[in-house]
Amino acid sequence: MSPSPLKRKTRLCLLLVLSLLSVTTGARAEQLPIKSYTSADGLAGEYIDCIVHDSHGFLWFCTLEGLSRFDGYNFVNYGLEQGLPTGEALNLLERRDGSYWVGTTNGVCHFNLFAAQDEAGTTGQRSNTAAFGILASAAGAIAAGGSHLYAATPTFARVFELE
Repeated sequence: MSPSPLKRKTRLCLLLVLSLLSVTTGARAEQLPIKSYTSADGLAGEYIDCIVHDSHGFLWFCTLEGLSRFDGYNFVNYGLEQGLPTGEALNLLERRDGSYWVGTTNGVCHFNLFAAQDEAGTTGQRSNTAAFGILASAAGAIAAGGSHLYAATPTFARVFELE
């Protein structure tokens, strides 16, 4: 005597569920380790405004207490002593030519990464107003904005009042 159609459907569904379970249990994702970093680990500050991954493989953290560069193992911090116009770094831009520009609560500055840490310096016009965002054009010009607009090319820099 053959099983009833209901029993066949039940067996088929059970077989399908068991097949799916055996396939999905082997496909679990690997749990990657997560590490949290604080100022105790060398980060300049606890509050981070911006994170940038640059062309050299560094991670940059813009904090209210300075700019931190992380190589995967250690932090190097930059602030007033290294020439930033203020300790409050809001954003960072690496241009195609490899130069770095930092937006701070006291304007925009060009940042020299390749100087020694105690000699890392900044150049450029400081607008004395916060620069909340920095953009670069393909031609090499930069623009930064806040309550003023800062525009610069390799030969020109100017701060425009916004009304």
